[in-house]
Amino acid sequence: SDDFVIFLRLQTSGRQDIDNVASRISEVLRPPFNIFDKSIYLTLSSGSAMYPVDGGAVETLFRNAESALKHARETGGNSYIPYSEDIARKEEESANFISAIKYGVEHKEFYIELQPQYDINQQKYVAAEVLARWKSATLGPVSPVEFIPVAEKLGFIKQISEIVFRDALKLLSHLQSTVCPDFRFSLNLETSQLYESGFVSWLYDMLRDYGVDNRFVELEVTESV
Repeated sequence: SDDFVIFLRLQTSGRQDIDNVASRISEVLRPPFNIFDKSIYLTLSSGSAMYPVDGGAVETLFRNAESALKHARETGGNSYIPYSEDIARKEEESANFISAIKYGVEHKEFYIELQPQYDINQQKYVAAEVLARWKSATLGPVSPVEFIPVAEKLGFIKQISEIVFRDALKLLSHLQSTVCPDFRFSLNLETSQLYESGFVSWLYDMLRDYGVDNRFVELEVTESV
């Protein structure tokens, strides 16, 4: 997409002038453009920041207008959003969340929980699904639904997976030697990991390190594949 910046000299001290201009621009771009007998439709996402309410310096206005534009795109696009305290709060929360993930990876705050499978015929536990969990020092317990997409976006999913896989294989090796020799683990795998070069050798190296046969490890890939 292409980004453009428009500077406006307001007739009033209110935000309505900016909102009116954004509305007129959207109206102009709404009809299709006919190019070589084809109708081309454009979509417009826009955000605004107003001096001095949203910033007293040019750099601050640019940054806040860009934040508003980002939120307009994230809410489906083809919309206009002015900068607000709510956006500022969300930006701060996002920055804090990112910092917490980085800290969590460095200090190994991620751990595993098991969802066991019980065989009625054998009257014993025979397998378990390994679940990644995170208890942040600043945020407390955080759901995987929240942290996994952000970790993927930031490129931390491999480090988190290594913590989870190593802890899981170490525990599986222990369970096979003390509880059930053919105990199985099922581990979740993010789609992005399938495209990493060296993933297979990375996994086999860990299996070898903990003496676990690959027959007893199942990988479940997210449904988005």
